[in-house]
Amino acid sequence: MRISHILALVIPFILGLQTATAGTVVTWELPTKDMRFKVEYLDAQHLRMSIEDELYLLIKDTGIYMVNGKSITDVHAFREKIKDWTIVQYLAKKMNSRSKRVPEPDKLEATGRMETVAGITGEIYHAAITNNETGLQESREIVLTKNPRMVALKKIMQAVSDENMKSFHNKGFENMKSAMKNSFPPDVAILRYGNKFQVASFVETNIDKARFQLPNDNPVKAIPSLSDLSTFVRLAAPFSY
Repeated sequence: MRISHILALVIPFILGLQTATAGTVVTWELPTKDMRFKVEYLDAQHLRMSIEDELYLLIKDTGIYMVNGKSITDVHAFREKIKDWTIVQYLAKKMNSRSKRVPEPDKLEATGRMETVAGITGEIYHAAITNNETGLQESREIVLTKNPRMVALKKIMQAVSDENMKSFHNKGFENMKSAMKNSFPPDVAILRYGNKFQVASFVETNIDKARFQLPNDNPVKAIPSLSDLSTFVRLAAPFSY
């Protein structure tokens, strides 16, 4: 085989190695909402959370962008402007309600039983909570893991949530954040939360850095359209279980 032919085969492979980096792809499913969302994660500056391939939040360097097809909105730019909008108040109200269903720390009991979810082993905990809407007692089985990659991803997502939600100055977001942090130790991540959500797949693989680039030749907006707001609600759904 001629050298030119060998180079033609090898060079694309080498270039591919340079643009792909070891990362993690995690998919969650929410059976009660009949939906899935996927997180592709390299590090704190490269994270993509999607519910469809062209509908996602992108963390790139220090920026956060909402991408809806060819529409790109700068989350940092618009979050301060929409904090009093009805849709934001609605989401905050939902989160405030859900925060009251997160088990209190002293209500979370280890069972000593283990469960494997998407290939990751975790310990099963039992929690008794009071449904704030019905007043009835409910039981939850929660599977927690100390898997390092899952814990690292949880911390990154918490940091992103903290950075963005604090600008809304709304107790609903703050209450949900506090409830989750107080109930679950910092060195664990949730694999399954009753029948509300669970990890469906967990894969450590090379991810092309192009996945964390904004669509080419499209302007970045500072104010979302009505269609973008609808997208925002769909992307927020996993956080308002």
